[in-house]
Amino acid sequence: MRRNLVLGFVLLSVLGLGQLVSAQDDPAKPAVDPFDAGAKEQRVKRSAGDVIKLTQPLDAESTLEDRLQAKGTFEANEVPLKDFVDALGTALDTSVVLAVKKLEEAAINMETPIVYKLKNVKVQTALRLILGELGLTYVTHDNVIMITTPEDAGSQLVTRVYDCRDLMKLPSPIKKTKHIRDDPPTVGGGSGIHVRVEEKKKEEIGPDGNYEVDDLIDVITASVIPDSWDDVGGPGSISDFKGLVTVSQTQDVHEQVEKLLNMLHKTSGLEEKVKVAR
Repeated sequence: MRRNLVLGFVLLSVLGLGQLVSAQDDPAKPAVDPFDAGAKEQRVKRSAGDVIKLTQPLDAESTLEDRLQAKGTFEANEVPLKDFVDALGTALDTSVVLAVKKLEEAAINMETPIVYKLKNVKVQTALRLILGELGLTYVTHDNVIMITTPEDAGSQLVTRVYDCRDLMKLPSPIKKTKHIRDDPPTVGGGSGIHVRVEEKKKEEIGPDGNYEVDDLIDVITASVIPDSWDDVGGPGSISDFKGLVTVSQTQDVHEQVEKLLNMLHKTSGLEEKVKVAR
């Protein structure tokens, strides 16, 4: 009886050792512990490419600006920054690079983990939120997205031309006019000289508006990061040529300028968005 037990134990050991050797011979199969019949299944970590999913397939002919407007779901738990960059490039089918030197100066490591969970949001919005948590932002050059620091992005001015001629044609209920009046000399003395005083007054007019492009420029500079324009010491500039408004600003400011002009188009009943030459 004792002999049979010993033979059985030896037989089981040989069979287990054979399974272990067989698994090691095949690198595609994980090694099996013959003494652990209940070995746990290995956990497969989700790749970064699985955590950025666009709602709809991208048009092969779409521009980078169009792709940044696409909506998607973004969900990850401690995905390294470098893997997020790879995933973003795959999702948008474009090149995404890191401004390595600028990130090193800001003490941002390529392995810095990113945690995010966003559903049905634009890629542009997701990037602002996700990168903003790291103190980063992005800029675009041709068909390349570059992730960098806000300081670096703020030093890169881009010139764009906005076609605002349709807005200039809109009817206006009022116009600005100037009246000149004569103030009589003060009572009880004075030189008797009439003082000509210039005052501004608003009058109702017909359907043909008389607003000027300067009025639109005032709206833009007062509404979009007011301290970023050169008339108050900022880096950006704005001018016009017959309703074509030229803006030299950071890409972040350009996004807000375009959004404002599109809102004016929509509110005014214009079907198309503002045309932008980049």
